[in-house]
Amino acid sequence: MNRLLTISLLSLLLTARLMAQPDLAGNPAGAMAVMPPILQQMLPAETGNPALLYWQAFAAYRDVAPDARAQWDAFDNAHRNMTDAVTRDALDKCFGGGAFDHCQLLLHRADTSSTTPDWGIETTQGLFAELPHLASLRKAQRLLLWHARYQLLRDKTDDGVAELIEAFRLARHCSPGGDGMLISLLVEKDMERHAVNVAALLVPRLTPEQLRRLAGALAVLPAGGTLPRAVAQEKQLVLTTLAQCAKAYAATARDPQQREQLVAFFTANLGHAEMRWIFDYLDDPTVAAGVSAQYDRLIELLTLPPSAIPTALATHQARMQTDPRAFVLKAQQLIDGLPLNADRDAFRVEGMAWANRANPAFAKRFDALVREQNGVALVITGILMPHLETVFTRITETDTDQALLRAGILVQQQNPDVLAHIADPATPRPFTYQQEGKGFRLTSAVSWGGAAGAISLRFGE
Repeated sequence: MNRLLTISLLSLLLTARLMAQPDLAGNPAGAMAVMPPILQQMLPAETGNPALLYWQAFAAYRDVAPDARAQWDAFDNAHRNMTDAVTRDALDKCFGGGAFDHCQLLLHRADTSSTTPDWGIETTQGLFAELPHLASLRKAQRLLLWHARYQLLRDKTDDGVAELIEAFRLARHCSPGGDGMLISLLVEKDMERHAVNVAALLVPRLTPEQLRRLAGALAVLPAGGTLPRAVAQEKQLVLTTLAQCAKAYAATARDPQQREQLVAFFTANLGHAEMRWIFDYLDDPTVAAGVSAQYDRLIELLTLPPSAIPTALATHQARMQTDPRAFVLKAQQLIDGLPLNADRDAFRVEGMAWANRANPAFAKRFDALVREQNGVALVITGILMPHLETVFTRITETDTDQALLRAGILVQQQNPDVLAHIADPATPRPFTYQQEGKGFRLTSAVSWGGAAGAISLRFGE
């Protein structure tokens, strides 16, 4: 009898759990109740892989009642600038009912874990790898930052500071350990700038202890992404994609329809439909070696002293535009030299297969040009290599924002005189201080990509 009772109770619990799970279409059958605070405190501080908790948090967000989620989305879309002045009543409409409590509990557990998240990204897809977590992390961070402001408006300052710190940690989890892709690094830096701006807004309202806590947390954030590592990862994605393309092209030699689909797909994504002949060289080892060497050179430039990098990148970028363009011009001149329009059209459609069959003399000259200048590697890197001048500027601006925030916390803890002992990353001079209302503004001399003094941070509303 006891055994039957136990089985019945377990069956009821299992049924309740299953009813609370979303169906295959993602529609929740019913929401699990949020754990009471005392039960939450019993949860382990660490988890095997925080990424799993993040995925659960994203699912919990989708499970929020449609009207509550629509209200939050409308508010968030109306205030894309997270430093907008907002009232407690406006945020109370979004958060007062506790609709996002379950999502925030899961985010809290993931953010505070000291274990590095493993997102399980399938990089074997090369340049077409999907990164579904990035958009969800951005939305989750905005939820945390707005809720941190809500906590401070309710005078729950300690809770607000805790959520602010979690928002910084969440940004670093876009590219855990600094081994992510370039897009992950850019999203990470964009999210950090949001967190910095909100933190600066709140700094004048914090107590000395809260300021100390925030400064301490900023000093021990998880390792973020770096540009050299991101470019190295980008190189591997490009090489993987080229290898897959070469293999697929060879496999479709006797299937013209599939080959056309393959070529059309890649040329549409690369934006160079006129260069069908490139596919004939992708299985040549010198192509991969040439592409790899170009990326390695770029990584080498990124290890220069920061002040030398912008000029070096500009020079490199100019060469990556002129060299491929010069090669393509020479190749086009050879193609235009074919006697008939029909020949030119046949070469554009069939590539070297037509040239070797119908015009061996042209094929020999064209092949010599390609191999002499390693033209395919030049064209590929010219198309795929990111414009790092802009990327470096954005990263520099974010790093400067971080330095401004740390300096602003010290100003709030002491006084503006402390700036004399803090070097601006761009120059040996200190940051510029300016009183503004009940707050203040710090300005850097950083001038990458813009006018000197363009980067400043306001502290206080």
